[in-house]
Order: sequence, then C-alpha cells, then structure tokens
Amino acid sequence: MAMATQRISELSTDTPAELSAGVLIVVSDRLVGRQLARMLTQKGYEGVRAVGNAERALILAHEYAPGIIFLDLALSGDAYDLARALQHQAGRDVHRLIALTPSIEHSTRERARRAGFERWLVTPVQQDELDDLLLKRKAIPAE
Repeated sequence: MAMATQRISELSTDTPAELSAGVLIVVSDRLVGRQLARMLTQKGYEGVRAVGNAERALILAHEYAPGIIFLDLALSGDAYDLARALQHQAGRDVHRLIALTPSIEHSTRERARRAGFERWLVTPVQQDELDDLLLKRKAIPAE
C-alpha cells in the first residue's frame, strides 16, 4: 500500500510547466502515434502533436520547441540522423529525446545513446512503462 501511495504522489509531482512544455511524436504508424498521444493527454500533457516524417518533425520542433520528443527508430530514412538533427537544432533548448522501437537489442541501445536518446520504449507502448519513463528525469547511465 505504501508503494502505491508513493507512486501516486510521484505521478502528481509533474509541474504545470512540464505538462505544458509540449510533446512531439514522430512515428510512421499513425495508430501508434494516436495511442501514445491519447495516453499523454490523459496524463495531463498539453500540446501533443504527431507527425509521420523527418521534414515535418524538424519544422514542428523548430516552431514549437517541445519538451519531449518521441521518435520511432523504424521511421523511413535514418531516425538516428534525425535525432542528431533535432538535438543540433534545439541547441541550448534541451528536450527529452525518447526512442520508440519494436524491440530493443543491445546494439540498438548503444546506437540510440550515441544519437542522443535519453531512453526508449518498446512499441506498442504500455501505460505503466510510459508512466515509469515520465517519472525519470535523467538519462540512465551506460550499462
């Protein structure tokens, strides 16, 4: 019971600034994008937007400066190059960069880290895994 109470209090510690910082979801599968957007909106996140290609992602990230970007590693083209471009474009306006992937092998994790991803979620995204990720504010140290 104490753990459940602690988890509820942790979930409610999101400040309005974090919830209103905006979220950009870059995915090739519209259903995955809609599902993730719905889950984030239900958690109180505002300004959740989803796009399906790199060009639109760069434009929206520039105009909108989201606080969190979820990027599908299976996106056509090189998602890792897009991740680096988004990080470069953000400059000092640092955002959280989260990888979305159908599986997470060791080589994928290492490549994702090198491209600037803070964390990753396996798709389809599960609510409890998303909740855990949103609670963690800093990157996981290299294993």
